[in-house]
Amino acid sequence: MVVEKAEILSADGGSVVTLTLKEDSNNLTGSRNVTVTGVKTKDGVEMATHIILLFL
Repeated sequence: MVVEKAEILSADGGSVVTLTLKEDSNNLTGSRNVTVTGVKTKDGVEMATHIILLFL
């Protein structure tokens, strides 16, 4: 799985992030823990590190 883009959807740098995966890069199924870190707003505010449970 390759993440091409991570976009923060909450204005305060909170916990809502949309991940855009590279086409055909996800051959996983089931649930996976993904750590999201280093995502910044356009203003340079870094989001807290989150561990997210994905259902693929």
